[in-house]
Amino acid sequence: MSKEICEGIYKIYLELKEKTKLSGHEKKWGEKIKVHRPSLKEIEEFNNIKKELMNCLDFLSDDELIEISEDDVIGEEAKKILAIRKKLLN
Repeated sequence: MSKEICEGIYKIYLELKEKTKLSGHEKKWGEKIKVHRPSLKEIEEFNNIKKELMNCLDFLSDDELIEISEDDVIGEEAKKILAIRKKLLN
């Protein structure tokens, strides 16, 4: 894969990460609570993009890898790459 393709996949990852977050709005007296629940399709898309992104981790910047390192699926691999880069700099 090329760096440009990987940057595009990373942007899609960020968009889907936002879409798949559970979120709610603060309830004011007398209002209903509004909760965003991601659809099954959004979750499936997010999981598929994670698989694609796994092949792109070497092309991403340290900041992007740090963002990904919190992910429960591909985070460990991102942490490994960051550790290798840190060793190379020392």
